[in-house]
Amino acid sequence: MAAVEERRESWLRLAAIGAIVLSLVISAAFGFLHRTLGGPGDQLLYYTQAGHLTPFVDHYYGPGYFVVLRLLKGASGLEWFAAGKLLSWLSAAGFLLCSYRLLIRVLPGPYCYAAVILVALNPTVITMSYSSLTVMFGALTVTAAVVLLLEAEKRSNFALASGFVFALASLSRFQANGFFLGALAGTLIWGGLSFRRRLVQAGKLLIAFLLPMVAWYGYLKVSQGGAPANHNFVHLTLALGRFREFSEVEDLIRTYGSMTGVLQTPGAIPAILRMLAAETLKFPFRNGVELLFLAAAWLVPAACLVVAQPKLWRPWLLALAAGFVATNLSSRGWVYYYLPVMPGLAYLVCLAASQFDQAAPAAARRIQWIAILGVLFVATPIRARAMFRELEWPEWRTAREYLRRTTGPLDLVTSTAGSLPYGLDTRFIDQDQIYRVKRLDQFVERLRGAGVTTVVVTDRHSLDEHPELEPLLRDDPSGIPAGLHRDTLLLQPRRLAILRVTAP
Repeated sequence: MAAVEERRESWLRLAAIGAIVLSLVISAAFGFLHRTLGGPGDQLLYYTQAGHLTPFVDHYYGPGYFVVLRLLKGASGLEWFAAGKLLSWLSAAGFLLCSYRLLIRVLPGPYCYAAVILVALNPTVITMSYSSLTVMFGALTVTAAVVLLLEAEKRSNFALASGFVFALASLSRFQANGFFLGALAGTLIWGGLSFRRRLVQAGKLLIAFLLPMVAWYGYLKVSQGGAPANHNFVHLTLALGRFREFSEVEDLIRTYGSMTGVLQTPGAIPAILRMLAAETLKFPFRNGVELLFLAAAWLVPAACLVVAQPKLWRPWLLALAAGFVATNLSSRGWVYYYLPVMPGLAYLVCLAASQFDQAAPAAARRIQWIAILGVLFVATPIRARAMFRELEWPEWRTAREYLRRTTGPLDLVTSTAGSLPYGLDTRFIDQDQIYRVKRLDQFVERLRGAGVTTVVVTDRHSLDEHPELEPLLRDDPSGIPAGLHRDTLLLQPRRLAILRVTAP
């Protein structure tokens, strides 16, 4: 019997490793096919900062991602977009290996291997593995810090390494601060060490975290007079009924100025706590389902199990729990923000499944694993392909080629999607800077007032922000207002119109 169990576990270990390899192969294939930078255009801000590391002016990120991207671009000789995809893929390899290391330490076999498969073959993980955003790099740094925190339970010096990597994570994505605070609190309250050793561990963790932070901000103080203002506080204004659209950001910055400005607003703290509680309670039934499919049904019982058993409150788990709570304040419903907590979610699912297996008959156990992994195997190809089609904008490439031929240095192009000017020499202005109203009869007036000569409208992005622009994409041009001439309409794979602004 023992030999059978050993062979079974050996096969499951190979399956988990195979899932990691398969995940990386699939994401590499998608990355090769993903050749067009689309979307709101956050990456263009990354490339500008990475191309000129000083002065440091970014209001949302620290230097970590920009430095690594700059080094990778220089070493590989790739252009920025390709280097960004490669960085995400390399980060994904590290993230999956760190997840494997974490899960085999905290769950018994075969459940640890099931949890690894749940992470590796997740469509959001696969998609972010070739995305050119900062998400996967941030997930790698956080997960590496959490793994080192787990190692510190037995070898205390690993607390120094964990604190240092937490600092690198925080200097990449602001979200990482929540994970670190959870790690610090978990180290202080964990019952596995004496009180004195807990204080020593927490001290090591804190000192190793603070040193890089102090060094960075000290450098900024000396080199440029100080750090740029942190604008991540705008996410907190969701609780105040603000930040419904990204066009509000500049107004929010002027109104509140800083996180302190938000917190000092009457009623802000209770409103933020209410939003935090609501988002946390809704997660298993909304974002959790989108992220984990049927496996999300195990999150609530697993959370109840953990809350009821303080012996499970280990520092690594509290770090992930605190990071999850912090993410609820800023995710805006985007599931990829939860990527750093994926190992923790997989842990909870398989922890609950292990408890169920102990009491359930064989038929019920089989049904359980069909729901957890069987549905994942079916849903992942469908969802991963759909997510690829959301990222890849072939018509954007056609539009760029057309604009490259037909616009000159005196033209000014606008669109709601700020990624449009990537690879173009044409002057560009974000449409939100000139047109925030929801009335088509004022559209031409605003365009002329800003000196715009060409406007690009896409149903992928423009209509999400301005549904009143829909007549500009119809086959029948009769709804196009005077002052605009549509000279190009693309129908496939998604509609896109290029319109010229005519003289009054």
